[in-house]
Amino acid sequence: MAFSGMLKSPIRFFDVTPIGVLINRFSKDTLFCDERLSYSFCLFSTMLTEFLASMVVLCISNYYFILILIPLLLLMSVLLVFYLKTSVEVRRIEAMLRSPVLSHVSGTLSGMSTIRAAKQVDVFREQHYALRDRHTSAQMIFKATERWLSVRLDTIVTCIGFSATLICIFLRETIGAKLAGLGIVYIQNRMGEFQYCVRLAAECENLMTAVERVFS
Repeated sequence: MAFSGMLKSPIRFFDVTPIGVLINRFSKDTLFCDERLSYSFCLFSTMLTEFLASMVVLCISNYYFILILIPLLLLMSVLLVFYLKTSVEVRRIEAMLRSPVLSHVSGTLSGMSTIRAAKQVDVFREQHYALRDRHTSAQMIFKATERWLSVRLDTIVTCIGFSATLICIFLRETIGAKLAGLGIVYIQNRMGEFQYCVRLAAECENLMTAVERVFS
C-alpha cells in the first residue's frame, strides 16, 4: 500500500520529501512491520497464555498466593503504562533522526566526485558524524528507558518470590509441604517468563510506531 501510494504521488512530493525519509520507510520501518512486530506479538501471546494458565493452577491449589500476586501485578501494569508514555515518543524521535542520516549518505554518494573536486570531504565527514551522534543519542536514551523498566521488573519479581517464600514459611502448617513446594516452583519459573512477557508487550507497542510511519 505504501509503495503503491508512493508511485501515485505527484512529482512535487519527491521534491519536498528527503530521500532519507523514503529509504527509512522502505528499509527499517518495513523490517519492523514485517518481521519484528509479528514475531514479538506471537511470542507475547504464547507466553501470556502460558503464564495465565500457570497462575490459575497456582491460585486454585493455594489461594494465599492471590494476596501477593494481585498487588504486585497491578504495580507492574502501572510501571508499564508509565514506561510506554516515554518509550513510544523516544522510539518515534529515534526513527525521525534516522532519516537525515540516510539522506546525507545518499546525497554524499551521489555527489562524491563533486565533493572530492571541491575538497569538501572533511566538511561532509563532520556533518555525517554530527547526524550520527544525534541519532545515536536517541538510541541510547531508548536503551536507557528499557533498562529502567528492567530494573524495576527485576525488583518486583524478586519481591514476589520473597513474599511467596514467607507465606509458605508462616503458613507451613496450613498449606503443607507439597503445595508450598508447588507454589514456590511455579513462582520462580513463571515470574521470569512474565517479566519477559511485559517487555514483549512494551516492544510491540514501540514497534507500532513503525506501522504509524509507514501508513503516514
